[in-house]
Amino acid sequence: MSARFAATWPSVEPVDIWCSLPTVELAMCETAPVEPCLISGYNVPFSLKSLDDLVDPKYPCGDHPALMMYSPTGIFSSYAVEREVLQHADGLRFADGSAERPAHVHRMEQFQDAIAHLCRSRPSDIRFSHNRSEPVMYFRQGFPPRQREETLHSMGLDPNIFADFSTYCSDQHSVTNFHYDQSPGFLQMCSGRKRVLIVHPRYSEYMTSAIDGRRSWITTETQAVTVPHWNITLHSGECDPAVAKADTSAPQESLRAAVRHLAAIERWLQPKRSTSSSNLRQYEPEELAAELGLDSLASGEDLENFVEHFSTAVGTGELLVAAIPCLLQSKTFRHPGTFYISSERLCFRSSVLGMEARLVISWSMVEWARLITERTNSMHPVRIRLKQSAEVDGNMVDSFDLRIFDVGALAHMHSCATYFIGTGLFDLVPSDDRRVSFPSPSPMGGSGSGLGIGETLAAGPRARAPTVSAESMVADLEQLSLVWELQRRTTIWHNDWRAPFLPHDYQKAIKWMSIQDHYLPHPFIPEDIDVDEAAESEEPPIEEVQFLGRRRACKWDIVVDEASDSEGWQYAVDFYLEPNKWSNRLRGFSHVRRRRWQPTFLAEVEAPVATVRSVTNAMTRDRNRLNSTLMAEKDASPPQQILVEDLGKIPLETIRQDLESNDWETELNLMSMHFQDLNMQSIELGPWVDGTSSGSKVQGKLRSMSMRVPVPPAPMCPKESRCACTWHVVCGEERCLLESVIMSLDVPYGTCFNVIKCDIFTVDTGSGNTILERKFSLEWVKGCWIKSLVEANVPKEIKADGVQWANLIKKWAQKIPATADSSDKKKRPPELQ
Repeated sequence: MSARFAATWPSVEPVDIWCSLPTVELAMCETAPVEPCLISGYNVPFSLKSLDDLVDPKYPCGDHPALMMYSPTGIFSSYAVEREVLQHADGLRFADGSAERPAHVHRMEQFQDAIAHLCRSRPSDIRFSHNRSEPVMYFRQGFPPRQREETLHSMGLDPNIFADFSTYCSDQHSVTNFHYDQSPGFLQMCSGRKRVLIVHPRYSEYMTSAIDGRRSWITTETQAVTVPHWNITLHSGECDPAVAKADTSAPQESLRAAVRHLAAIERWLQPKRSTSSSNLRQYEPEELAAELGLDSLASGEDLENFVEHFSTAVGTGELLVAAIPCLLQSKTFRHPGTFYISSERLCFRSSVLGMEARLVISWSMVEWARLITERTNSMHPVRIRLKQSAEVDGNMVDSFDLRIFDVGALAHMHSCATYFIGTGLFDLVPSDDRRVSFPSPSPMGGSGSGLGIGETLAAGPRARAPTVSAESMVADLEQLSLVWELQRRTTIWHNDWRAPFLPHDYQKAIKWMSIQDHYLPHPFIPEDIDVDEAAESEEPPIEEVQFLGRRRACKWDIVVDEASDSEGWQYAVDFYLEPNKWSNRLRGFSHVRRRRWQPTFLAEVEAPVATVRSVTNAMTRDRNRLNSTLMAEKDASPPQQILVEDLGKIPLETIRQDLESNDWETELNLMSMHFQDLNMQSIELGPWVDGTSSGSKVQGKLRSMSMRVPVPPAPMCPKESRCACTWHVVCGEERCLLESVIMSLDVPYGTCFNVIKCDIFTVDTGSGNTILERKFSLEWVKGCWIKSLVEANVPKEIKADGVQWANLIKKWAQKIPATADSSDKKKRPPELQ
C-alpha cells in the first residue's frame, strides 16, 4: 500500500490497518457476505479494458442513457439525483441552501454523448468558473432489467438477488472516498487503480449523510477544509506486508512535524537567493505544485498582473502559487483586493483604491498565520503575525488580518503556510492576547468534552505536541554536513603535512572525517572510494550528496574564522575533540592540524542582506492630486449616466447628515432603510476613515462593509451572495456624493469585476428641488468569457436599483422632521466645496 497526504488539507492522521481482505470463492457463498471480502470465481461477459470497449457491439447497453458526473477538483461524492446544484464563486452548493457541499454536478446524457465527452472527442458544455482546467469526469450506467438479467445469467448468478448492475468509468485523476452501502455488492476492477480517500475513525461524523444506507463525501463548509484524509492507492499483493509493518502508535503531531522538517531541510539544501532572505529552493513549477498538493500554479492573467505590479523585486526562479481575492484589514478599514502568494513573498494590491494600496513582505518576515475563530457567516478571517513591524496603510503594525472569500483559497493558504513557515492555519501558536482555553484530547483523538468537529474548530486551534523545531534540525544538519580535513606532521622537525599515518590513527587515514562522539569517516564519502585516493584529494572527494530521494551536486569551501588561521587550519598536539585544545597558530609541539569544509548544494549567488525596507513595499501614496470620486481614481470603464430623478424638496443638509452619520443602522437612518429595502443580511459595517489617510487619493470619508444580498434569478446563480463593499461619502455646500464599489463573491465570475455606483445629490436652481443623478461604471479585475454579457445586463439592474432607491428617499423624507434653515448650516471646509 502506498500513501501520500493531500497538502491542500490541513493535517495528516495515522490510519490503522486492521486486516487484509480475505478471498472467497463465489460458489462457497451460500448467503450474502456480512464483511468486506474479495470474490473470485466469476467473469463479466464483456471487456472493459479501455473506453473503446464501451462502443464495442459486445457491450450490452450501447443505447441506454448514462449518468455523467463532472467535478472541478477530481473528487466525486454521492447525493440524491433530484437535488439541484448551483455554481458559486467559491465552489458548488446545493440550491436548497444546505450547509453540505457537493463535490460534483451530474446529469443524465445519451450514451453516445456521454462517451464523446468522456473520450474528450467532443468538449462538454459544463465549465467551472473557479477552476479554469477541464472538468474531471465520471461515467455511471445502470443496466435496465433485461440487460441486467441476461448479463447475470451468463455469469451464473441469480438475477433475483441483485437489485442493480452498473458500469463505472472515470478519468485518470478522479478520486472517491471510502464509502459503504447498506446492501452488499460486487465491485470488479477491470482496468486501472481506484483511488479513494480514507477517513480516520475519529472523524466518523464526517461520514454522516441524510441517506441512512449510504455514507459518502458530503460535508459542511467547515468540515470540507478541516477533515484530514489520506490518499490511498491499493495494489494487489501488497496489503499483507503493509499489515505486518503497520505502526499504530505513530502520533499525528509527529507526522505533521515531519512535514515541516522536510520542508526546512529542502530550504537548507538550497543557497540563499538575492531577492529574499527566505532561502527557498528554486523549484520547477510542476514540482512546487506537487509539493503543495495543487494541480497547477497560478498562470494567465493572475501571473501577468503579479509581474506587472510587483516586478521590481521579482527574483530569478520566483513562482506565483496563487492569487486570492480577499479583504486586507488595516486598523478599521478593509481594503478589497488580491493577495498574491509566491515562493518568495506575500503581496497585496487593492483592486478598489488604486495601485497605491500595496504590501509586499517576504516569507522570512512571517512568524505565523492562523485562522481566527470569530463568528462570521460571510468570510474566512486569517491573521498573519510578522517577526518585525512593517508599514501597512501608513501605520507600523506587527500583524494584519485577511478575510478570504473562498474556502478553497483558504486551503491553499493553509498548505502554503504549512510548507513555507512550518505552521498551518489550524495550529496553536504562542500569543500574548490569547484567552481561549482548549479541551484536552481524548485517547481516541477527539476532545475530552466530546465536541464535534465544528465545535472543536470553533474552540480554537489545537495545541501542537512538543517537537524539535525545524530550525534546530537544520542547525544539526549544518553541523553534520561539515567535513573535517585532518593532517599530521611527518615529524616535529619537518614542515610537510600529510594524511594521518600512525597506527593509532586507524580510520583517520582517510583524512575526511565528521565529529560525533569521536572522529568517524564522513558519511557523505562514497562507500567504494579507495582510502589512499581519498587521502590524496585536495578537497573533500564528495561531488554529490543524496538528500530526500534526490542526488544533489555540491561544491566545497573552506571555513575561516577567529578560531583558525588564514587558511582555515587549527593546530594541536593530537586529534582532540574539545575545541579549547586547538589553537589558530602553529606551535613547536603542534603535531596535527584540522580544518573545516562547508558544502554548497547549488551555485551560490552573493547577495547583500535584505533590510526590512528592501523587502517591504508598503502602502504608498500620491498626494499630488485628490479626486472627488473613486470612479475617477480607478481605471474603470467610462462612467455612464443611467438615471436622473427629481426627489422633490428635500434639504441637502438632511441627506448629508444621514450619509455622514457614524451609525447607519439606526431605525430612521436613510442607509438603514436602504439596507432593509434590499433585504441585506449579515451586515458587518466598519467605522469611517478619512479618504486621505486610508491609502486612497479621494476626498471625503470611506468605510468598508460586508453583507449578504439576494441575487436576481439567473442560470447557475445562487439565491443570495456574499458581497464586499466600500462606501465613499463627500459633501460640500452644493452637492452630496454617495459612492459604492461592490464585488459579488458567490455568483459565477463575480470576483472578476467591481460594480461602481455614484449617486450625486444637487439642488436645481430653478425649482429648488433635490436632483439625484446616478452614474455607473465597471472595473474589470480579471478577464472572463462572460464580460460582454455582464456589460449588457448589469446597467439594467443598476438603473432599476436607482429607481427603487429614489422612491425610498422620498418615503424617508416624509418620516423625518424638517431640518434647520440652510443659513444655520455648518459651513463646509473650502477644500470639499
